[in-house]
Amino acid sequence: MRIASLKRGARVILDRRPVYARRELLRLELLVRAGRSARLDRPVDVRIGSRRVHIGRHSPYVDYVTLYGVVIDEIFAMNFAGALVLDIGAHKGYFGAYALAMGASGVISYEPASENFACLDLAAAGEPRWTVHQQAVGAAEGVATLHISAASWGHSLTADSSTVATESIDVAALSSVLRVDAHPARRVIAKVNVEGAAGQMLMGTSPDELRVLDEVWIDHEPSDVVPIEVIIDHLRDAGLRHDRVSLNRHHFRR
Repeated sequence: MRIASLKRGARVILDRRPVYARRELLRLELLVRAGRSARLDRPVDVRIGSRRVHIGRHSPYVDYVTLYGVVIDEIFAMNFAGALVLDIGAHKGYFGAYALAMGASGVISYEPASENFACLDLAAAGEPRWTVHQQAVGAAEGVATLHISAASWGHSLTADSSTVATESIDVAALSSVLRVDAHPARRVIAKVNVEGAAGQMLMGTSPDELRVLDEVWIDHEPSDVVPIEVIIDHLRDAGLRHDRVSLNRHHFRR
């Protein structure tokens, strides 16, 4: 833990982001360094570009590692310039704020978990380029049970040993999410991070409907019932090629 913390701190110091952003990330590193189970007395705000995002007091380590992955490791890096970004599984808005800071023309975020969504809604407040929906995204519209994990990144439509509570949530169909013809952006890109539900969501959406996407990152969890090879073939039929892979994350581009 101490070595990982030192490495993260060094990466932050050497990062190209403005001094104020690096200073805030280093301050947060010190706050969460006590350990993964540490709690904060109150939420902490961190600035990403023109937006402020929130580190929750209940799982600050998980939130910080998520933020670090998006902003410093750039695990979902894409060509954001002028693009409309579909942020599916938005967590607390770290990726949405990062996408806007990197030049996206607009972000549409979907996050079903109430605590995460409250932070996402605060992050996007007053930003006309950023629209947020308290919904999951699936193959079809409906209502589902969300299994809440103690870790803010682990909420899932599938029950497992980490479930500590449940929430009834609305589900938007991916086919509807992809109907963005009215947006002036000429490119549409997406990040899909839905804790094991990506395969069913994508396979339940036709290749013709998926053709609107120019680029996408998909987090394919081991719990996903659809093999990644099947997803790769399906997206190939939509004109997207499997470009690269990093751990469970798969990148596709036209």
